[in-house]
Amino acid sequence: MSAASSPGTRTPAAAEGPSATEGSVAAVTRQLRTWIVNGSLLPGVQLRQDEIAEQLNVSRLPVREALQILTERQLLEHRRHRGYFVANRAKDEIDQLNRMLDLLEPELIQSARWLEPDELDYLKSLNAQLEDLVDSDDVASFIDVNRLFHFTIFSYSPMKVILGEVERLWTLIDANTARSLASPAEKRRTVKEHSTMISALERRSRTALLRISETHRTETYISGRNPATTVSPGSVAYRSPGKKRP
Repeated sequence: MSAASSPGTRTPAAAEGPSATEGSVAAVTRQLRTWIVNGSLLPGVQLRQDEIAEQLNVSRLPVREALQILTERQLLEHRRHRGYFVANRAKDEIDQLNRMLDLLEPELIQSARWLEPDELDYLKSLNAQLEDLVDSDDVASFIDVNRLFHFTIFSYSPMKVILGEVERLWTLIDANTARSLASPAEKRRTVKEHSTMISALERRSRTALLRISETHRTETYISGRNPATTVSPGSVAYRSPGKKRP
């Protein structure tokens, strides 16, 4: 299932066998994450396994496993005897997560090796994909490609422990990032700043790369706190817990 799938779209029934089950788990996990990121599932909303299974036309097994995966990633919270809920992060928690990224991301950028021409071409292709998504309502795909753009650069750092922690932090602020990139204007800003980062990489200017990366990170954070527009909610059938849309 792609990130562009509508919450109202039913998927084909899962085939028998372990590989099909694993595929279903990945698809359900991605769809639930997409609903969280695009605002279809708001913070604090309870997720009901039977309704998700019916909506996606899968059994409850992949739904249960997907809920556990997203709980481990801290996008969901599991409350004993009550079930799973979309994580509701306080402003102070978001501030702390971004502060940690302020400290860790420059370490990756500072230590990353310079990219070869074909690697720079790959970054340019990712930014071109982002430009194509500027006017799209598919916020989840935009932030996925945006994430791939940044982690392509980060991956050239030898500091793999820090890289793993930055990956975890990015996952925790997925929804906040989606708010910051909800408007076409913010998406265009992102594409433009990415182009400046690519230029710094081509010139092999570490100072310029660090400077534009800091500006880019700060503006995205501020935009997430004060979004110019809200993320358009999808048509999830169980927006109101326990109640289905007519």
